[in-house]
Amino acid sequence: MAKLTREILRRGVKHLAKKDNDIKMFISKYGLPHLRLRAANFESLVQIICSQQVSTVVASTIFKRIQKLEKQLSPEFISGLSVETLRDTGLSYSKVGYIKGIAGEIVSGKFNLRGLSYLSDEEVVLEMSKQKGIGRWTSQMYLIFALGRPDIWPINDLGVVKGIIGLKKLEQFETGSKEISNLGDMYRPWRSIAARVFWQYQNISKVVSKVEPQLSNSVRD
Repeated sequence: MAKLTREILRRGVKHLAKKDNDIKMFISKYGLPHLRLRAANFESLVQIICSQQVSTVVASTIFKRIQKLEKQLSPEFISGLSVETLRDTGLSYSKVGYIKGIAGEIVSGKFNLRGLSYLSDEEVVLEMSKQKGIGRWTSQMYLIFALGRPDIWPINDLGVVKGIIGLKKLEQFETGSKEISNLGDMYRPWRSIAARVFWQYQNISKVVSKVEPQLSNSVRD
């Protein structure tokens, strides 16, 4: 399966700019979105699980604590850790169970994480979802950031949905809504790149919202 590269990203953005004027205007001002690819391995999967239903800051803090336990995380290492050791990093009991359970499945050979690279996008989702603690969102994040697949549309990701609403000045949509799903059709076959654009918009918006109050305060008499 083809994996995103900087050149493919550039080609995809060019295609999206022809389809969507909002994306065209954003790219002309801020440039290409970040590629942010990770290795297709167990450590990347652990990082994604850390990100489930928590803020980016919290997820990053927890994952850095886990990394301090071992330079390169492996299923064998995680399997040998106690629940208490992993809990001390800030992981919830449920996430500790997910990570240790998945590690055990990989060590036993029941879950072939490396073999996912040879499967189609939907086959990856189906295979990963067999593991407790992995649903469609986690599978899609692995497809986008670890396997580098170019056409994944994560409609259940809050950051993507907020980015769509903000950049395109749309009405409020719920994550996973039919409207968001249908919107993605115009971005095929580069929906993963469109998602990156909307993530980047959302990240930039957060920075701007913090700077603007400081600017308004600085012009007081």
